[in-house]
Amino acid sequence: MKVSELRVGAVEYFVGRDGVAAVWTDRAGATGHAALGATTRFLSRVENLRDELRDTMALARGRVPRLREFSEDWGRELLPEKLLADELDVLVIVPHALLHDVPLHLVRTGAGGEPLGAVVGITYASSRSLFVRCAGRNPARARDPADWVLDAAPVGSDGPGSLIGGGADVLTGDHEPFRSLAESLSGLFEPDRVSVFEAGWPYSRSAVKAAFRREPFDAVCVVAHGYTDPDNHRMSGLLVELDTVGISSRAIPLHGGRYFDFRDLPLRRLPPGLRLASPTEILTTAELEVDGHVETQLVVLLACSAGWGRVVQGDEPASLAESFLHIGAPSVLAPMWDSDREPTSEWAHQFFEAWVDRGYPKALAARHAMTHMQTGRYADHPERLGALALKGDWL
Repeated sequence: MKVSELRVGAVEYFVGRDGVAAVWTDRAGATGHAALGATTRFLSRVENLRDELRDTMALARGRVPRLREFSEDWGRELLPEKLLADELDVLVIVPHALLHDVPLHLVRTGAGGEPLGAVVGITYASSRSLFVRCAGRNPARARDPADWVLDAAPVGSDGPGSLIGGGADVLTGDHEPFRSLAESLSGLFEPDRVSVFEAGWPYSRSAVKAAFRREPFDAVCVVAHGYTDPDNHRMSGLLVELDTVGISSRAIPLHGGRYFDFRDLPLRRLPPGLRLASPTEILTTAELEVDGHVETQLVVLLACSAGWGRVVQGDEPASLAESFLHIGAPSVLAPMWDSDREPTSEWAHQFFEAWVDRGYPKALAARHAMTHMQTGRYADHPERLGALALKGDWL
C-alpha cells in the first residue's frame, strides 16, 4: 500500500457546560456530528481516572481499576459509532477541556477486544491550528506520497536515517541503562548518521540543548526523568545531570555586531523532596520555549509523564511534549504517565523498527507497536500497554 492510499480521518471534541459533543471527518472528507452525553456524566469519571494515572505506586503495582473500567466500558461512549465503522488507517484526535490526556487509544473497540490504538494509527493534537502548523513544518511531507510504499526498505530514500540521543537516570545514579536505551534505538539508523552522548560525560542541560541546536537530525531522543510543577507548568522540565565540566555561556547579540556573554544557569532550583542519587539540574519548559528551536521529524521524550500537563488558559495543555511541538517539532512521542523502563523500551523499539526499517508513517508505527504489545505479555496491563502516545503530525 502507498501512503497516498491511506484512509485518514479526524475527530474533534467539544466539552460544554451541559454536554460533550464530537465532530468527525471521515476518509472521504465528509463531516458528521454526534452528541455523546451530559458533561456531568463524564466529569467525575475523568477526574478519578486522571488521579489514578498520577498515582505512581498504583501504576507500578498494576492496580488501575479505573483505567480498566475506562478502556473496557465507558470510554467507548466517547467514540462516535459512525467514526468507528469507517475502517480508518489513521485517526487524528483533537481533545478539548477535560478530555485532554484521556487515553482514548486504549478504549477496546476491535472485534477481538483490541484497543483502538492497535486497530488504527492515532495521533493527538491539542487544536486544529497546532496540527496544521505541525504538518506544515514536517520534512516528511516533502516526499511524494505516490512513491512512498509501506513495508518497502527505505534505503537510498529520503526516509528517517539519523538520530541524536542520550540519557541520564539521576534517581538511581546509574546512567548506563538510560544511555543504552538511546544507543540501542540508534542501531536502526545509518551508522555514520548517529550521535549518542558518550558515557563518562554529564548529560546536562547544555548537552541536551546543544543536541537541538546541531544540524537537523531525523529523530532526537532524550531518556530521562521528568518533573511536573503543580503550580507553574513552565517550571516543569527534564531532570538531567549537573554539568561538572563547567558552566557554559551563551552570547546575546548587541548593536554594532558585538555580543554579550552570560552564564547559562538553570532557571529554577531543584524542588525539595526529590531523592536524587547524582548531582542534578532541571532543563525547564520555559528555557526550551525561550532558548530552543527544533528542526527534526520526531522528538522522543522517554521521560516520566512528559506528555501530561494541566490545561491552562485558552484550552492549552501544558506539558513538555506540547512545548516541543510549539518550538518546531512536527511530532513528539512521549508517555502520558509514568511507565517502567522495560515496557517503554519494548514499545519504542517496535515503533522505531516500523518507522525506520519498514517506512511506516509515525502513526502507523505507533499502531504496529501497540499491536505487538497487545499480543504479548502486556496485553492485560493497560498501564504499560498504552503509556506512550504520539502527538502532532501523523506522517
